Amino acid sequence: MIYPIIFETIKGNRYIYDNNTGCVIPANNYVDKLDDNNILYDENVLEKIKEDYPSLPLFEVTSLEEEQNKIIENSKEYLNENGIKEISLIVTEQCNFRCKYCIYSEEYSYSRNHSKKMMDWATAKKAIDYYFQFNKRSLPYNPTLTPCVGFYGGEALLNWELVKKVTDYVETMYRNDFNTVLYTITTNGSLLDKEKIEFMINHNFFINISLDGNKKNHDRNRVFESGNPTYETVVKKIELLDKLCKDYKGTKNPIFNFLMTYDNECDMEEIHKSACENEEFYEHFLKISKVSDIDTTYYNNQKSGIHVQTQIKKLIEDFVKQKEKRSKISELLFKQDVVLPAFNKQMTLNPLYGTCIPGNKIAVTVDGGFYMCEKIDYRAPIGNVEEGIDYKRQSEYLEEFIQARKDKCQKCNISSLCYQCFATCGGNTEKFSVNEKACRALRKTISEKFALYYSAREIGIDIL
Repeated sequence: MIYPIIFETIKGNRYIYDNNTGCVIPANNYVDKLDDNNILYDENVLEKIKEDYPSLPLFEVTSLEEEQNKIIENSKEYLNENGIKEISLIVTEQCNFRCKYCIYSEEYSYSRNHSKKMMDWATAKKAIDYYFQFNKRSLPYNPTLTPCVGFYGGEALLNWELVKKVTDYVETMYRNDFNTVLYTITTNGSLLDKEKIEFMINHNFFINISLDGNKKNHDRNRVFESGNPTYETVVKKIELLDKLCKDYKGTKNPIFNFLMTYDNECDMEEIHKSACENEEFYEHFLKISKVSDIDTTYYNNQKSGIHVQTQIKKLIEDFVKQKEKRSKISELLFKQDVVLPAFNKQMTLNPLYGTCIPGNKIAVTVDGGFYMCEKIDYRAPIGNVEEGIDYKRQSEYLEEFIQARKDKCQKCNISSLCYQCFATCGGNTEKFSVNEKACRALRKTISEKFALYYSAREIGIDIL
């Protein structure tokens, strides 16, 4: 039997989350109060609940081995039938910023450092041809397949001529084969100009700009190679981007978003206040991520993370209780920290424990190596532009990852909510292993996240 987590909403209603079925069951009739660890261990109560819900296999330990073996055996066929979701071209390892938390720095022991390397046209063309020809073969199985070409760095705009050449090549050679082709670019924004912006608008790019909230927080970490602050430079470019997007008369609205990163020194309450004062600007924030803590010395000289986590918790609670003015920042924190962990969209077992099948997405290095995504270290290649995907490695990585998770996760009462993937389970090791720190953090807070999520539902907050 797996002992489920139990939680209580602001209104005092109690619920149980069952990992095996993904069901959340009202528990007011079964439990009068919660214990300190928010896990229901009373087997008599659990048996009573099972009797009341005879059609549900509640609280059971289910072996995923058969399903996992099928996934490993059929991983090649999965890609052939579904296609490759996205290709990210790492068009350069150069960058004109020296962000203090950058994963491509000496702070991270397992990643590459900045270099002067640039992807050339021959490498980019081989990658694009492989990707689109692969996906063309998948169309009979997946006729709505929508290819996505991403540009990444370093600072991707430093290799702007290649970005343009790739885009024009795709439009000429492959655009008519698919209903839609998407383009994305991740940039620090400092090199944006009218010519680049208009090109990206006309080709329906999704433009993702790294911007760490307000000026104080952004300039603390995001600096030029010279060490000078970057916020004002980037915001001026964003103002130009915003103007050109508003002037655009095409059939689609151009989209640009901001990606924010924070650490233990971040004042999230200050950023929330800035968002309340400048709502239109902050509406472009799409994602808030914490600086990676995997195999890094970055946090060695920082204070404990308790302060910023306390701020985040208060902003989320105020968002749910509608105590303070809401902002895009508090909304994003609520969605990312509460809705995504607590809302089990699958409502099914999670045989891959939160990860994807290698090759579902491909990141291509400047030298033409294939990796599972742009976030993973260079320890685990899955092919190259000359030979394509290495299916032997693909299945070996899956088997290694599943084996690493099997012993620790099979009896976990929140494994179906798990978000760990190859990127978070890598690092400076020879094999993939469970990220124990991330695991402890989720287990420690999941009841609280469920409580906030269902508190919001009970008062009718639009949570999606």
